[in-house]
Amino acid sequence: MHSRAILLRLNELYPSTPHVAYESPQLARLWPNLISFMDALEAIFLPRVAKEILNPASQEYFRTTREAEVGMSLEDLETQRGGEVAYTALTEPLGRITEQLGEDVSGPFFEGKDLAQVDLIWVGILLFIKRLGEDVFEEVLRRCAHPERHLGLLKAVEALTGEV
Repeated sequence: MHSRAILLRLNELYPSTPHVAYESPQLARLWPNLISFMDALEAIFLPRVAKEILNPASQEYFRTTREAEVGMSLEDLETQRGGEVAYTALTEPLGRITEQLGEDVSGPFFEGKDLAQVDLIWVGILLFIKRLGEDVFEEVLRRCAHPERHLGLLKAVEALTGEV
């Protein structure tokens, strides 16, 4: 079930509980930049997921399907499009995401004081990047003009995620 469907179902099941907004212009603006960002990061995250996150039983399927998708081995992908090439490519979409996150200064969220689905999606990406390795997370933050915006968002949802 996708995150939007989950939110709709939770809102339906628990009508008296505060709801997380799931439709917003902020989310519509984030999507194209998020896709560009993740496309650039692919040469870093696919090899790391295969080597460092998945258990041995899942690695073969993951590797086979992803290598077919990208048309080369994950090692070749990492060599050809990873490292500095990937970080350079993600800098522009990350800059747009960082700018968007800072537009409403009334709070740490994309919509200021109000937590919305757009925040949960971006937090999920940030936590995924941290899981890939602190080196990747730190390099991504180094590539943006205002890393404190992303760190502030993570801090604001710490009670939900258990980590910053």
